[in-house]
Amino acid sequence: MGYSSAQHLIKAVVIAAAASYVFVSAEKVMAHKEETGDDKVLPIVSVFNTTSKLWLYWENVTKDNKLSEEEQTLYGAPNLDLSESCTFIKMFNISKVDFHFWWKTIMLGQMVESHFYGEFFSEGGNKPLGSMNVTDLSETERKPFETMKLVYRQGHCSVFFVTALQENAPTVCQLYLRGQTVSKKPAEKCKEYYEKHCGTKIAVYNATCKREVNRAEKELKKILPKS
Repeated sequence: MGYSSAQHLIKAVVIAAAASYVFVSAEKVMAHKEETGDDKVLPIVSVFNTTSKLWLYWENVTKDNKLSEEEQTLYGAPNLDLSESCTFIKMFNISKVDFHFWWKTIMLGQMVESHFYGEFFSEGGNKPLGSMNVTDLSETERKPFETMKLVYRQGHCSVFFVTALQENAPTVCQLYLRGQTVSKKPAEKCKEYYEKHCGTKIAVYNATCKREVNRAEKELKKILPKS
């Protein structure tokens, strides 16, 4: 996700790290099916409407994933490296107005997952692709913390501008690839769009991600309570 995702997870990560694993609990809330009276489905819905993983491939900002001295004191933890890798989105319920999904990443060698909820909306214009306000349902205070705006899509490749909903927050550019196409790299026109409008390519996905994710998900299942 965007620039503030690690900030939302720091407390849970530090506490869980002491027990040798990282997990952010989530409630299984089904998406409501309210209708708006407008039958038009925004293109952003089609991007997320897949059972395949939506892999974060590139972004253009280096995140500060180190704990501050204040946070080290507050959580009673060392200066952990909370760098994220192999990040992806996994849909489990979607309608034309909203979207429930798992946001997952590898941090400290373990799987971190959180239940996110998105509400779609149009920002206007001639051909709006659509935007989404994102709320972390794992948090006690449930309010949107970032907006994802779809700015380009080509086949299984999509580019988003992601802005945290806080004062003076920078807009981060992210490129996502769907499913198995992540092994083939971005389509040429999608790559060109990213290079023109985003510039810096910071790789979040690497060739070992599928193996790392499979291992981490198996480990996570071992420690989760059985329903």
